[in-house]
Amino acid sequence: MISCGVSLLLSALVILSGIKISISWAYLIVIIVSIMMNQIESKFTCMAYVMPTIFIIDEVFVLSGLKSHYFNLAYVEMILLVGILHCIEGILTLSYGGNRNWAIMTYRGKKVAGGYQAYGKWLIPLLLFSINGIYIPIVAAVVYSNASFVLTPRAKARIMGSWIFVYGLVIIVIGYLTSLGDLPLLFSMISMPILHEILFAIDTHIEQGELLYPYPKQGIRVMDFKGAVPSRIGKMDIEKGDIILKINESRVNTEEEYRAVLINKNMKLVLQKLSGAITVVQYTYEELEEMKLVFLPPI
Repeated sequence: MISCGVSLLLSALVILSGIKISISWAYLIVIIVSIMMNQIESKFTCMAYVMPTIFIIDEVFVLSGLKSHYFNLAYVEMILLVGILHCIEGILTLSYGGNRNWAIMTYRGKKVAGGYQAYGKWLIPLLLFSINGIYIPIVAAVVYSNASFVLTPRAKARIMGSWIFVYGLVIIVIGYLTSLGDLPLLFSMISMPILHEILFAIDTHIEQGELLYPYPKQGIRVMDFKGAVPSRIGKMDIEKGDIILKINESRVNTEEEYRAVLINKNMKLVLQKLSGAITVVQYTYEELEEMKLVFLPPI
């Protein structure tokens, strides 16, 4: 619901400002170039890369005296569209970007570390395009995909969502200044991918921090649940990132040791939370089997 509300609000502001993109067959080239660039790398399907690429091809045709009507695109309006979509993506990422995630692992030098791949995809209704002067609704897809090894998925999504939103605002300002003639179109087009790469640089910088899910010196770290996620009302539960130190006073340092001490009755698990706090929870054999815990593999 929030995606519809935000996108409709931004669409209304765009309509009031008089921005309108007339649909023509020329826009098929956007789809074609996007598909081709996806073969190079998935991030290049973003309009922040596609539109500058089309613009450069267009300029080459112009300089070669081969200008084609297939390149008659509303470049300034498309810059504004890129900004609007990233503002929406930023808000959705900040709010929901970390909700869907799954465990992954990596090596930092000789050290193994666990992390989470977060993924979010939202369909965004927009009123920006028109046929014969009449606005028609279109649906755009925005995607957030991010791996985190130093922050929880939700914490990482809040940070990156904020930066994505700032990026969108900056692109909207650039598009507006371009429409006034205060910025050359070439500068504005080149700015989009360059500033977008800064987002990846920020993400890379964040990931240089201290690992949040390193392989523990003692115990085994829970990274995911292949089965049912624990949700016992009013009781402390195992959470992603927790370290199981003991089961019924028996230390466990490998998955094999974990399996060996499981018994068919209530079991007391000593956990170390991400905060470092030690807590004790109780589960039955059936509950643990139903959760199908996924552990960070050994080095």
